[in-house]
Amino acid sequence: MVSRPLSPLTFSVDVTSDTPLEAGYPKLYIQEQSGANKVSYAMAATGEVAAGVQKYAAVIAGSNFASEKKYEYHIEVKNTASLSHEAYTVFYPQASTYNKFEINSSVNLPPIAVLKYDSSKKYFVTNDMSGASDVDLDASESYDPEDGKTGLVYKWMQISGPSVTVKNSGSHYYFTPSVIGTYSFSLQVQDKNANWSNTAYTNPVIEVTNTIIPSEAFPAEITSEVVLPKSASPITVAGNITVKNGGKLKIERGVELKFDQETGFIVENGGIINADGDSGNIITFHSTRTGSIKGQWNGIRISSDNSYPSSSFNYCTINSAKTAIYVKDSKNPTISMCTISGNYDGIYSDNSTITINQNIITDNGTDGVVCVNGSISTISSNTITKNKRYGLRCDNSKSEITKNTLSENNYGMLVENSYKANTMVVNVYNNTIKQNTDGLRIEKADPLVLSNQIENNNDNGILCKNAMPQLKANVIVNNHDTAIQMVDCEYRKGAGALVNNSTASLYSSENEIANNVIAFSGADGIELEGSNPVINHNIIAFNLNAGIYIKSYKDSAGANVIKDEASGLLIINNLLNGNSRASISRNGEPPDYTGAADFASRSIMINNNNFIGMTDYTDVTTGEDLSFTTSEVYFNSPFADTAPVYFSGVNYITFANVMTLHAPRIDAGLPIRWNDGRNLRTGSGYANNMSSAGTYTNAKASAWQLKSISAQPRGGVGSYFIVEDGTPDDVSLMINSGTSYSLRGTGPNTDIGITEWMSTLSQ
Repeated sequence: MVSRPLSPLTFSVDVTSDTPLEAGYPKLYIQEQSGANKVSYAMAATGEVAAGVQKYAAVIAGSNFASEKKYEYHIEVKNTASLSHEAYTVFYPQASTYNKFEINSSVNLPPIAVLKYDSSKKYFVTNDMSGASDVDLDASESYDPEDGKTGLVYKWMQISGPSVTVKNSGSHYYFTPSVIGTYSFSLQVQDKNANWSNTAYTNPVIEVTNTIIPSEAFPAEITSEVVLPKSASPITVAGNITVKNGGKLKIERGVELKFDQETGFIVENGGIINADGDSGNIITFHSTRTGSIKGQWNGIRISSDNSYPSSSFNYCTINSAKTAIYVKDSKNPTISMCTISGNYDGIYSDNSTITINQNIITDNGTDGVVCVNGSISTISSNTITKNKRYGLRCDNSKSEITKNTLSENNYGMLVENSYKANTMVVNVYNNTIKQNTDGLRIEKADPLVLSNQIENNNDNGILCKNAMPQLKANVIVNNHDTAIQMVDCEYRKGAGALVNNSTASLYSSENEIANNVIAFSGADGIELEGSNPVINHNIIAFNLNAGIYIKSYKDSAGANVIKDEASGLLIINNLLNGNSRASISRNGEPPDYTGAADFASRSIMINNNNFIGMTDYTDVTTGEDLSFTTSEVYFNSPFADTAPVYFSGVNYITFANVMTLHAPRIDAGLPIRWNDGRNLRTGSGYANNMSSAGTYTNAKASAWQLKSISAQPRGGVGSYFIVEDGTPDDVSLMINSGTSYSLRGTGPNTDIGITEWMSTLSQ
């Protein structure tokens, strides 16, 4: 006797046959012992084979058997014919006989609870009591294994959400939602033997919103002014809403909008959308689905919108979209004080004018902000963090990028395909770029990168490829690889470097690294591959390899870039201190190397720099110290007979400077010369007025103390006095150069000696 099964019953048979079995065999027959209700089942090979015996089995659910019943079964096996074997049929047991078994009625199984509702339907608050808007919880598919649906008792329980009034119970549980909220319920059923079932739950939970659009009262196309009031919130968007042809959609403060998949707002052909919240009434755009899943709805798309006043988003939260805000061929939308997170892309501007100000743009699956195809953008004071590719990408666009913080993105910022000659001017200034892979990438572009803090990035601080940037007055510190890496950056508008008898101006260069603090890098301060920038008036200190490493004279195509004076590399008026390998290293001799002392025609010119360290200039291929043997080095200072420069702290962030001139050298009566009147500098704003007739004393209190000096500019006549240029950055960085002796001679040189320069450094 077999007890009432709680699990399936398995029937098996071992078969030996010289030919394959017919399809569908072996076959299991089960019937009641009275001969009624005969059912057949095909048996399947189990894969177990031993000594030519193949095992077959059929697994029958216990629910196919009723209690207090007697059953019997037999198995039929039929093979196919072959040339040497006839077809035959075998029964187990013998034909017309059965094995008998009985289901014991002493075990009663519990019933099964099944709870369903229409989760595709949108439920919203209504006063309609006709039943058309009811939520119908359906338990009609619940059953008892022994007795089917007969005699079941239904136990309903509300788990969460506002209380409801039940219209009917039993196998259906109806209620009309009168309050916005999230509802969930549970169900158990009891059979006639008082056995309780499992517990079934509403899955997913029931979302009841206030309004669904589009609807009869709210069209899918808006061509006039329409307001979404806070009283209608939360609002479920079940289809695309298009604003066009002068239409205006105004979303009141504090509105919550939930979007179904593949829906969104489309603003086109003169339409306007204004979503202007405030700090206490944020406007929210997100998916109807729960959880932080990106790309669940289409987002907000603005195209061909040249209206004034323009579309605006203030104090909004936008998440879980494909692209939160996509703007194409439009003018002047503004996005400010918004949080844009958890989308595929954050903000995407395509050939549009856009203002992006004071937003938090984070955790988007591709880029935080994208400006492409001639976009004109103002991007300021945003926090752009943890985006999976670029925090900010500007491609063939005109952008003012200022006072942003870009951190923990895969790459902080990319500027590419943007040249001033094509009106695509990119200015990057006063930003903090930290803890990205590369902080800033520049490719095929010539941006001005000014006064940024670029620190603690996991690879390079700045990586330039095939570009001609101007990198000025930045603090680039504590990056794990190189502070500035340049590859194939060979563009120079000047006729050559500024050296003896050259007519080119140092400041005509389109590829310049000037007035920066470059320190504490995990590799080199500056690494050059096939690149020839002018490197001037920088502090380059405490980098783990070289301060400046000339890695390759050739570009990626194998052509020499650094090859003669006209396309040379000029390193002038820098302070290089405490770099571990050397102040400057080169990788082998330059292409025009002759060994002759003809500094004026060298492709590498190292002039008027201040070196602090054991080795000034080395060749990494030979290990040779070149400081005293090559004509590439001229009028530089190792501070051999002057007071040292003192540094303290771990980061170049702020400076308090005291400086005096080397009075004995001045009193010797020799002329004091400097390149184009610019060797004495008082800040980053030097372009127009760095030397003129006049008197300069104490440019800033307790900053520089200078004596009145009569000096003759190189190539000029008459005397000049040192003057400040009137910018807020006066005397903020350094006065460069100076020593008592030239490395190429024994007499006093024509530069200025520095006796004392004390810098207080702080984090």
